[in-house]
Amino acid sequence: AIPAVIIACLLLVSTLVSAQPCNTSLPLGFYTLKCDPQGNIVTPWPSIAAAVARNVDWYMAAPPVAHGYPTYVYSTFVDGNRSLIWPNGLQLIPAMQHGTAIISYVKYWQFTGKNDSRVLDRAALIADYLIENALITGENLTYPNFPRSSGIGIDFPIVTAAQRDVDYGMNTIEP
Repeated sequence: AIPAVIIACLLLVSTLVSAQPCNTSLPLGFYTLKCDPQGNIVTPWPSIAAAVARNVDWYMAAPPVAHGYPTYVYSTFVDGNRSLIWPNGLQLIPAMQHGTAIISYVKYWQFTGKNDSRVLDRAALIADYLIENALITGENLTYPNFPRSSGIGIDFPIVTAAQRDVDYGMNTIEP
């Protein structure tokens, strides 16, 4: 089953969009609005399964760029072409972002009837990135071998915190 939060978000977006005049220049993810002559949104929209599959396919099509990882694995900020958005593209939030990605890929695999093994491969790749590049290491640490909450993604492995976390030290997790 699709997680309730995804269904709720899609329903909310659908409600918000349908309450507005139809505007074909309004980007909505990977979808283009179609309007009838009266300005109403033409339906049907893709099914939830088709919409989720389309999004998963976008991530699966990302080529390996650095150290065998797709851009979105080592950067939080990427554009529709899967390229870094500068200057923020150097920043990464691996503990939350990657943990969520791994869970999402496993849930999608279950949703597909355990038929889409590409997502398990991608979940394993992201887990490898976390283990090999995003753990806090060193001596006398409060949370040794805990995934970093932020970092500079082009460092392999990550050696310092980023964003506002860095104000609390280079090996900090969320303060």
